[in-house]
Amino acid sequence: MVNSTLSHISYLLDTNIISELIKPQPNPHIISQFQLYQYEIAIPSLVWHELRLGWLKMPQGQRKEMIGSFLQTLSV
Repeated sequence: MVNSTLSHISYLLDTNIISELIKPQPNPHIISQFQLYQYEIAIPSLVWHELRLGWLKMPQGQRKEMIGSFLQTLSV
């Protein structure tokens, strides 16, 4: 049986799009598209692990906490 969550995924995001979303001043068009399709997107596990590796190398601070929280919300 197919997972019902997976049957609604229309878009796989790459590292560049996710990186744009977590910039201090992201592109407004990327943000609006993300919000519009937020229930239809996922990222490949390879991208999630690439982002996590970058997150692990970041210095401690508020930005690292924010990005860590964001990574936990993503569907892989």
